[in-house]
Amino acid sequence: MRLRFGLCVALMTVEIILPSQLDAESTHAVVSANDHPSIQEAIDAHPGVMIQIPPGRHVIQQAIRLTTNGSGLYGYGTIVQENPEQPLLLIDGASDIRIEGITLTRQVSDQRITADGILCRNARNVTITGVQVLDNRSQAAAVRFDESEDCALQDSSIINYKTIGIDDRTANPLLGYAFHCIDGSGIVITHSRRIAILDNQVMERVLLPSREIFEKHGLGKLTDGAHPTKLGDLGRRAVDGDHVNNWHQGSAIVATSPTETSHLLIRGNRLLNAAQGIDLHCDDSIISDNVIDHCMIGLKATHGSRNLILKGNLITHVDLWGIVVNPGASSSASETVKENVPAKEPNVDAGIVIASNIITHYGDGDEYWNWGGKHEDRGSSYAIAFMERQLPSNPLLQDILVEGNIVYDTSRDMPGATSGSAKYRYAVLIEKNSAVPGGIQFWGNIFHPGKTGISNIPLDHPADSVRK
Repeated sequence: MRLRFGLCVALMTVEIILPSQLDAESTHAVVSANDHPSIQEAIDAHPGVMIQIPPGRHVIQQAIRLTTNGSGLYGYGTIVQENPEQPLLLIDGASDIRIEGITLTRQVSDQRITADGILCRNARNVTITGVQVLDNRSQAAAVRFDESEDCALQDSSIINYKTIGIDDRTANPLLGYAFHCIDGSGIVITHSRRIAILDNQVMERVLLPSREIFEKHGLGKLTDGAHPTKLGDLGRRAVDGDHVNNWHQGSAIVATSPTETSHLLIRGNRLLNAAQGIDLHCDDSIISDNVIDHCMIGLKATHGSRNLILKGNLITHVDLWGIVVNPGASSSASETVKENVPAKEPNVDAGIVIASNIITHYGDGDEYWNWGGKHEDRGSSYAIAFMERQLPSNPLLQDILVEGNIVYDTSRDMPGATSGSAKYRYAVLIEKNSAVPGGIQFWGNIFHPGKTGISNIPLDHPADSVRK
């Protein structure tokens, strides 16, 4: 018996819809900035939608504003800000924002830039990925997170962020002076929690701390500020005649607001030609696997930094301190309720792990001439330093573990090297009134001796491995 199968075909009417007929709010639609008079008008016309920034230059005079949850920008276009007083991008009071792939830059001019590049303010769950921020030469930040939570900046580039400016400290009664400086920071985190800074590069390639730049701009020279110069207790220590030597200001990454900023992850970043590589005034954070090359200071923790892990960082060509911890002026002990004044939480520098870091090529950066190179004894040059508290009221350092680190004197590998050729005075400095007795514990480190030895006082653990 032969079976015959029949094929039944159902005919359907298919309606063809052109891309221009798609609903702009459809998940399949692409909303391009080129289809609107401006980027901002595209954002305003499609709230909560990702806007494509096509290749090419998109010139603006006001900050691009994202204020609606779920909105964002993506693409390979370049946004050029012509107004030096406006940010490039402002994310304000919104959540679930994505910024991907775009380039943000400034119009080259002689006007002084006073604004941040990207300002993320009072925001939640913001992710910035694969973005470039170029030539935001401001004393503000290239990227700033302020009063924000659960945000991330990753796989992005910040290039050329510094400027010549005035650091005005006249309003601070402890300081009371102003001076000409190189200033500007790449990434700034204030009043924020749970921020991740991952696998970015923050690099300055133009404004370097050379003798030529120092002389050309009168760096370090005192000048008028908003208030009359009136040196306070800390100001008198810093000022020598009419000059200060800390004229290279700013950081590649700074996390401040010490009683509020916490739970940060700063990992895998490449930082080049910073004044301070990573400056920490925060709590409960991990700083690991960063490469910090050419800097005045590599890693700094101060002003009440508690429960930090500084691990696996490589610091090269540092000219003042590779890693420094000090009880800064803003640190304070806890206080109980008294005379209708509320209780005060402690803001202490304590509970810090410094582990598996390498500090090498010390003094081979661009401003060693301004620090240890000034004097034969190299009195300001220390690879790892625990500094004296700035004010008598500052709590001393305690519960700090220094384990498995290497301070490597590269001068010993040069032909004809002699003992004491290191450009640092000590591999480790522990100043008087820096820590409680036994508050700093050393274990399993390799420290090449500096010009006058390994440390200014004997290290406290006989098992600590040091190289003679």
